[in-house]
Amino acid sequence: MVAFKIDKGHCDAVSLDGLSVVATFYFPRAIHHGQGVMHPIVDERANDAQREALFYIMSGADQPVGTMFQIFSVIIETIKDPLFAPITFDWDLDKRTARIEVPEVVRAHSESIRNPVTDMEH
Repeated sequence: MVAFKIDKGHCDAVSLDGLSVVATFYFPRAIHHGQGVMHPIVDERANDAQREALFYIMSGADQPVGTMFQIFSVIIETIKDPLFAPITFDWDLDKRTARIEVPEVVRAHSESIRNPVTDMEH
C-alpha cells in the first residue's frame, strides 16, 4: 500500500491542495518480476480535473526513471477501476506515527520500531 496526502500542490494549473490518495498493490511473485495489480483509491472530494491530474501522476508518465510512480508503471500490469471514497490520513511526524483508513476497504497504521529489550523507540 502507498498513501499520501497533498498539503499544498498542483499538477499544471490544477490545485491538489488537501487531497489524499491510497493505492493498494498485489504481486503474484517477487516485485521485480512485475505482473502487479494496483487499485487506486482517490479522495471522494476530488473533482473531475483533480481526479485526472492524480491519475496522470500515478501513471508515471513523463516522470524521471527511478521515481516511485515511474517504477510502478513498469511493474504494474493491471489497474483496477478506481474507488472514490473518504480517506482518513493522520500523522505525527515528531512521534513517527501515522494512521490511514478507507472505511470498509483498508486500515493501516505505522509507528516507530521499538527495541525488544528496552521498549525504547529506535
